[in-house]
Amino acid sequence: MVISYFPVLGRMTRQKKNTEAFSVWIMMLVAAGISLFASKGWLASVYAIRAVLCTGALLLLMLRIEILNRKSED
Repeated sequence: MVISYFPVLGRMTRQKKNTEAFSVWIMMLVAAGISLFASKGWLASVYAIRAVLCTGALLLLMLRIEILNRKSED
């Protein structure tokens, strides 16, 4: 699962532009957060925490790219 984030991260860092929709990734973060609270057992919690961290990191990268692109346009 984590490996699937690498192509997206690589593409975004190479192109220096956000190629992803915020709405989709925010919904994925919300789903991971809900699963974290609904999980029973440590392994399910580990998977949910991993999803929250990976999705959150991707959202932060997307936000950083958007901010840098807006600053460069000004």
